Amino acid sequence: MLPPIEPVNRVVVAGANYAKHLAEDFGLSSPTQPVAFLKAYGALIGAHDAIRYPPLTEELDHEVELVAVIGSADIDLADPLACVLGYTVGNDVSARDLQRSGPAGIGMDLFAAKSQDRTTGLGPWIVTKDEFPAGSPKLRLVLKVNGEIRQDGSTAEMTWDVGQLIRFVQQRSSFACGDVLFTGSPAGVGMGTGLFLNPGDVVEATIEGIGTLRNVVSEKSRV
Repeated sequence: MLPPIEPVNRVVVAGANYAKHLAEDFGLSSPTQPVAFLKAYGALIGAHDAIRYPPLTEELDHEVELVAVIGSADIDLADPLACVLGYTVGNDVSARDLQRSGPAGIGMDLFAAKSQDRTTGLGPWIVTKDEFPAGSPKLRLVLKVNGEIRQDGSTAEMTWDVGQLIRFVQQRSSFACGDVLFTGSPAGVGMGTGLFLNPGDVVEATIEGIGTLRNVVSEKSRV
């Protein structure tokens, strides 16, 4: 199955949005405002596609995330959730050693860490927002590797809810219909546990009321 958006659409990722994730996995406190960046569309894969293991990393990590699908370019800052078509499951696969490789004084290299080709799962489908109670969804997120639970949290734990994230991004760069917004990941990633992904691992990211995104990690790529 292909990712449920077109190649022309933007992939926006909000980071640092779960306090426990920041504290346990990175030893950091929550920032005073949302953090967002762009991910290359070429990083996306669909349900059942292989997660490419890039040659430049030895620390391939998982991050289950609720992903909002934008259904309108007409964003009302007073009611930002009105633009949401629905929600899907994301696995923001990251190369942690590359993330830390940014030059001193410059900060993290999120481009190298988050935009590696064919690494980030998205799918398996979009569930329209009318299937959920009004407001920002409060849903359980679970990620398993080879059947073992690695992440188990709830979107209710987000520091900034979906509407607040949409407003923050829109005030800086306008959304278009079909864009997607990854909303952050709960605690339990390999960066904190030391358990990174390996070739052959079966990765299942599940969000309550949406479904399960299943991908298998490929052998390490030569290019």
